[in-house]
Amino acid sequence: MAVCVTFIAQTYGVSISIAQYFLIGLLLTLLSVTLVAVPSSSIVVVIMIAGVINVPVTDRLGLIMAIEWLLDRLRTMANLESNAIGVSVIDHLLKKSLHDKQDEESGDDFDEKDDEEEFASVV
Repeated sequence: MAVCVTFIAQTYGVSISIAQYFLIGLLLTLLSVTLVAVPSSSIVVVIMIAGVINVPVTDRLGLIMAIEWLLDRLRTMANLESNAIGVSVIDHLLKKSLHDKQDEESGDDFDEKDDEEEFASVV
Protein backbone atom coordinates (compact mmCIF):
# COMPACT_ATOMS: atom_id res chain seq x y z
CA MET A 1 0.00 0.00 0.00
CA ALA A 2 2.95 2.29 0.58
CA VAL A 3 3.97 1.66 -3.01
CA CYS A 4 0.45 2.55 -4.13
CA VAL A 5 0.50 5.86 -2.25
CA THR A 6 3.96 6.63 -3.59
CA PHE A 7 2.81 5.82 -7.13
CA ILE A 8 -0.18 8.13 -6.82
CA ALA A 9 2.05 10.92 -5.50
CA GLN A 10 4.43 10.45 -8.44
CA THR A 11 1.61 10.57 -10.99
CA TYR A 12 0.62 13.97 -9.57
CA GLY A 13 4.23 15.13 -9.42
CA VAL A 14 4.17 15.46 -5.61
CA SER A 15 7.48 14.68 -3.93
CA ILE A 16 7.35 12.83 -0.63
CA SER A 17 9.85 13.71 2.09
CA ILE A 18 11.64 11.22 4.32
CA ALA A 19 9.43 12.24 7.25
CA GLN A 20 6.33 11.50 5.16
CA TYR A 21 7.72 8.06 4.25
CA PHE A 22 8.16 7.33 7.96
CA LEU A 23 4.63 8.57 8.59
CA ILE A 24 3.29 6.27 5.85
CA GLY A 25 5.18 3.32 7.35
CA LEU A 26 3.97 4.07 10.86
CA LEU A 27 0.33 4.50 9.84
CA LEU A 28 0.33 1.38 7.67
CA THR A 29 1.88 -0.63 10.48
CA LEU A 30 -0.80 0.51 12.89
CA LEU A 31 -3.63 0.02 10.40
CA SER A 32 -2.47 -3.37 9.14
CA VAL A 33 -4.22 -5.04 12.08
CA THR A 34 -7.62 -3.84 10.86
CA LEU A 35 -7.06 -4.64 7.19
CA VAL A 36 -7.25 -8.39 7.63
CA ALA A 37 -10.86 -8.56 8.76
CA VAL A 38 -12.49 -6.35 6.12
CA PRO A 39 -12.36 -7.26 2.42
CA SER A 40 -11.09 -4.48 0.12
CA SER A 41 -10.42 -2.19 3.06
CA SER A 42 -7.01 -1.41 1.64
CA ILE A 43 -8.60 1.05 -0.80
CA VAL A 44 -9.94 3.09 2.10
CA VAL A 45 -6.57 3.01 3.83
CA VAL A 46 -4.73 4.10 0.67
CA ILE A 47 -7.10 7.04 0.27
CA MET A 48 -6.70 7.94 3.94
CA ILE A 49 -2.89 7.76 3.86
CA ALA A 50 -2.81 9.81 0.66
CA GLY A 51 -4.96 12.43 2.38
CA VAL A 52 -2.61 12.54 5.37
CA ILE A 53 0.37 13.40 3.18
CA ASN A 54 -1.69 15.85 1.05
CA VAL A 55 -1.85 13.83 -2.17
CA PRO A 56 -5.16 14.14 -4.03
CA VAL A 57 -6.74 10.88 -5.12
CA THR A 58 -9.86 12.09 -6.93
CA ASP A 59 -9.21 11.01 -10.50
CA ARG A 60 -6.81 8.15 -9.67
CA LEU A 61 -9.41 6.15 -7.74
CA GLY A 62 -10.28 3.97 -10.75
CA LEU A 63 -6.62 3.12 -11.26
CA ILE A 64 -6.27 2.20 -7.60
CA MET A 65 -9.34 -0.03 -7.66
CA ALA A 66 -8.19 -1.77 -10.83
CA ILE A 67 -4.97 -2.88 -9.16
CA GLU A 68 -5.99 -3.23 -5.51
CA TRP A 69 -8.49 -6.07 -6.04
CA LEU A 70 -5.64 -8.36 -7.14
CA LEU A 71 -3.30 -7.19 -4.39
CA ASP A 72 -6.10 -7.65 -1.85
CA ARG A 73 -6.53 -11.28 -2.88
CA LEU A 74 -2.79 -11.87 -2.64
CA ARG A 75 -2.74 -10.31 0.85
CA THR A 76 -5.63 -12.53 1.89
CA MET A 77 -3.87 -15.62 0.56
CA ALA A 78 -0.66 -14.73 2.41
CA ASN A 79 -2.62 -14.08 5.61
CA LEU A 80 -4.43 -17.42 5.45
CA GLU A 81 -1.22 -19.27 4.66
CA SER A 82 0.61 -17.66 7.57
CA ASN A 83 -2.28 -18.47 9.92
CA ALA A 84 -2.27 -22.11 8.79
CA ILE A 85 1.50 -22.40 9.26
CA GLY A 86 1.27 -20.78 12.69
CA VAL A 87 -1.44 -23.20 13.81
CA SER A 88 0.57 -26.17 12.52
CA VAL A 89 3.72 -25.07 14.34
CA ILE A 90 1.87 -24.47 17.61
CA ASP A 91 0.10 -27.83 17.29
CA HIS A 92 3.40 -29.59 16.68
CA LEU A 93 5.15 -27.87 19.58
CA LEU A 94 2.38 -28.28 22.13
CA LYS A 95 1.08 -31.74 21.24
CA LYS A 96 3.83 -33.60 23.11
CA SER A 97 3.66 -31.35 26.16
CA LEU A 98 -0.14 -31.71 26.27
CA HIS A 99 0.11 -35.51 26.16
CA ASP A 100 2.85 -35.47 28.81
CA LYS A 101 0.67 -33.34 31.07
CA GLN A 102 -2.31 -35.65 30.57
CA ASP A 103 -0.12 -38.66 31.36
CA GLU A 104 1.06 -37.06 34.59
CA GLU A 105 -2.50 -36.35 35.67
CA SER A 106 -3.77 -39.83 34.83
CA GLY A 107 -0.66 -41.68 35.92
CA ASP A 108 -0.70 -43.79 32.74
CA ASP A 109 1.87 -43.73 30.00
CA PHE A 110 0.50 -42.46 26.72
CA ASP A 111 0.20 -45.26 24.23
CA GLU A 112 -0.96 -44.44 20.74
CA LYS A 113 -1.82 -48.08 20.10
CA ASP A 114 -4.40 -48.04 22.92
CA ASP A 115 -6.04 -45.01 21.36
CA GLU A 116 -6.19 -46.70 17.97
CA GLU A 117 -7.77 -49.82 19.52
CA GLU A 118 -10.29 -47.69 21.41
CA PHE A 119 -11.19 -45.83 18.20
CA ALA A 120 -11.55 -49.11 16.29
CA SER A 121 -13.89 -50.51 18.98
CA VAL A 122 -16.11 -47.44 18.72
CA VAL A 123 -16.33 -47.68 14.95
